[in-house]
Amino acid sequence: MVTRRPSGLTLIELLVTLGLIVVLLTIAVAGLEFFFRRSRLDAAASNFMTTLNFARSEAIRTGVTVSVCKSRNGTSCGDSGVNWEDGWIVFANLDDDSPVVVDVNEPILRVGPPLAKGVSLRPNVNFSRFLSYRPDGRANNIGTFAICYNNRLAGAKSITIIGTGRARFGIDTNDDDIPEKEEDGRSVNIESCTNP
Repeated sequence: MVTRRPSGLTLIELLVTLGLIVVLLTIAVAGLEFFFRRSRLDAAASNFMTTLNFARSEAIRTGVTVSVCKSRNGTSCGDSGVNWEDGWIVFANLDDDSPVVVDVNEPILRVGPPLAKGVSLRPNVNFSRFLSYRPDGRANNIGTFAICYNNRLAGAKSITIIGTGRARFGIDTNDDDIPEKEEDGRSVNIESCTNP
């Protein structure tokens, strides 16, 4: 008589298979989280860079000062309780006031939406409330914006406004996964996601 071996999985085989599935899912979820975080940062940095380039080109094209200010409501500039990640507006600053105020006759040219949850957009003190572009393309100041996810420096982005008014992305020349800003003619890491 031939004895048949029972078919199916033993308890040990089942536990090993489940363990492998858990490990693979953990790796996949970590990879997806990194992908989504990077995508949110890239989108925020690209969107804000586009806004700055638009404001500068409009100032040059129209011959009037164009200002960008943080705004939660999309119609007026925000005060100290509003952050840049809450949104911003670009408007023709016809009276060239400083600090900027959107007057009734000053058209709003573009409204920036709030950034994705967990993404922050923080400037150094030079741009705590606003920045303005003059008709020659120069900005009212120089400085840096840090774009971070959950206030982590690693993997962050930065945008620096240089003396000519041009905006450029910070680069990571020392490969430490932290972007750099211009400071006294040299590149240094941004120090914080709340005050670059």
